[in-house]
Amino acid sequence: MPSTLVPDTTDNRPTVLIVDDESAPRAALTQILGQDFQILTAENARAALAVLDDHGVDLVTLDLKLPDRSGSDLLHDIKRAHAEIEVIMVTAYGSLQSAMDCIRHGAAGFLLKPFNASE
Repeated sequence: MPSTLVPDTTDNRPTVLIVDDESAPRAALTQILGQDFQILTAENARAALAVLDDHGVDLVTLDLKLPDRSGSDLLHDIKRAHAEIEVIMVTAYGSLQSAMDCIRHGAAGFLLKPFNASE
């Protein structure tokens, strides 16, 4: 199943799609963001694209390394099909070069794991 939570159509909060193949970061971001945003999750690129096709999403947090394709490739596809959606890249393996590449290709930001609520 591509998403673990289905947004409430009567809820006016913005919707965030959390894309990460690891459950702990998905759970942490869900807990951190869940008070202020509706949350959808996906474990891989294919599931993320399905969620984006089926739901209105305002923001994507996107792991740089996914099992079925790179997060930077998925970023490119998201920005091409949904230019209005902001994407924040999330990774434990970040470098200045990878951050600059993602920002250059449309990412709104770059967050290193592990992270805390203040970030």
